[in-house]
Amino acid sequence: MVGNSGATEAVFENADNVEAEAVFSARVNAIATYISASVQVVRLLGYATAGDGGAAIYTRLNYAPTQAKAWHFQSADGAWWQLAERKIHAQMMGVRADGVLIYGGSITAGQTALSVTGASFSADDIGKVIVINGAGASGGYLTTTIASYISATVVQLNVAASTTVSNTRVIYGTDDTIAMQSTVDVAFAHGGGEVELPSGFILMRSMVTFDSRAYTIDVALNPTVNLRGQGSGATRFLYLATNDNPMFYYIGTVAGGGIGVIRLLNWSGFSIYAVYSGVGSGIKFQLSSGMRVSDVHIREFKFNLLIEDSFSATFERCSISFGNRGIWAYRSNFAGPNALTFIGCNIGGQSEWGAMFDQGAAITFTGGSFEGCGAGGSGSRGGIWINNPSLEGGNALTCENVYFENNSGLADIIIQSGANGRTVANLRSMHNRTSNSGATNCIVADASFGGSIVLNVDGTAVRIYGAYTPSSTRPVIRKVGPVRQIGTISYSSPLEAPEAANSSPLASCVFNTTGSTGRKTPLRSNNISSINKLSKGNFSVEYQLGGSGRHPFLRHTSNQPIFVYLTAYTDTSINIGVVDRFGDAYDPDYLGLEIVD
Repeated sequence: MVGNSGATEAVFENADNVEAEAVFSARVNAIATYISASVQVVRLLGYATAGDGGAAIYTRLNYAPTQAKAWHFQSADGAWWQLAERKIHAQMMGVRADGVLIYGGSITAGQTALSVTGASFSADDIGKVIVINGAGASGGYLTTTIASYISATVVQLNVAASTTVSNTRVIYGTDDTIAMQSTVDVAFAHGGGEVELPSGFILMRSMVTFDSRAYTIDVALNPTVNLRGQGSGATRFLYLATNDNPMFYYIGTVAGGGIGVIRLLNWSGFSIYAVYSGVGSGIKFQLSSGMRVSDVHIREFKFNLLIEDSFSATFERCSISFGNRGIWAYRSNFAGPNALTFIGCNIGGQSEWGAMFDQGAAITFTGGSFEGCGAGGSGSRGGIWINNPSLEGGNALTCENVYFENNSGLADIIIQSGANGRTVANLRSMHNRTSNSGATNCIVADASFGGSIVLNVDGTAVRIYGAYTPSSTRPVIRKVGPVRQIGTISYSSPLEAPEAANSSPLASCVFNTTGSTGRKTPLRSNNISSINKLSKGNFSVEYQLGGSGRHPFLRHTSNQPIFVYLTAYTDTSINIGVVDRFGDAYDPDYLGLEIVD
């Protein structure tokens, strides 16, 4: 071996004492070396430096590649080498994951010198991208590159600040966009497989595309690129783009029937943050199906998770927060967002909708939560919105033990049927109404656009917290058009509970039982003449049902664990007793009664 021999860590010979493998500390050293023609394998101990995670094996090509890619290199002797690894580590393509997020930055308007308390700048940081919060025009972000190194806490920027700031957030590091795109491309070129992502902050300034169409040989055998990070708290992408492009854009293909080809995609263990909040998307799937995404955190994008013409996907233990829309799934040309399952996912802080599904069916949420969605106002906003699910299937939505709290706008859940037949929704979740500025309704079933809705709410519970005051103008369930409700909701307050319809004459009332004995004024009543408190836990209720020989049946609701029993009755009145769970006479805050034949 001749040439830059000082860069060669070792040379290994075969049984015939012929050089067969050369070892280099970094890729640049192999490129600068004249490598003996007998060497068939090059082993790199790192991409930029030994031990940086980019260790890889390259094998000699007998001819120059038709088009040189990032996974090729040419040594000084003119030979071409190609990456021979099947499992790809992002560092093999030069991903540095060296981003730094720190507070304490100070810069003066018109100046380029940035001081950051507690920073550890070095000469290696020259040329890296840097973002200073509030130092740009009109107090926006200043995005530029580091021009020179002054000290561990001071660097010179290539662009002067427009606004003076102090103690502000600073983000800097290598722009890993090109290296990340190369990582994806080499995985596709090798027939698909897994890409392992490193720990650390990975800075991205533009979109990375997973375009399987360029590598499709047979639509039934398309390659898939899986991403595996070190956990959503360890592998963290910081997206610095200011446009509406997604950071990760996965594009599948379509078969003859116009259906997205199954990918069986597995992505897990990373977070995506939009530095410029309210723009773009974290992840967009298009023409895809069979995706499985777990332990992925996305926040502060315009549309955090975008799903177009894609179906049959599972999302587990994902967190989607602080954007305009958490999930926006829709049919464009080929397929509705059908058979999407979310398990233990937490969606919150969206200014518009937590999740929107247009022309999709069989949407399932199990566990997880929707909190603080629709925070941008009372218009078309809220928790979950499903439109025209009967286009491709009748089962619209299943919610099992999902926790809804502090959502604003129209409702926690809105289901709008279309003109394609019956829509079915199965809802068994918890709805907490926390303030008067919260969601107008817990559930809205709107069949005014056509078709009909069957709403199964058996197992759903509603509880009042904080400053919320029950109101007859804000029913828990609002039904518009031909809607059939199955099951009953558990209410923590009888003021929320609707008066049950019954074919026999019915009297009902809701009243506050606390305080002194004597006449009580009902908060709500139907066919009730008077309510009197006889003693603690004992009440007389006179009603106006008419007729004689009645044997009334008593139903009750309360916001506290009590037992209500009938002590006496006539054709026009009943006496009741109320005890707590210990059997002692008790006055609940509110008591609701229904008197039925």
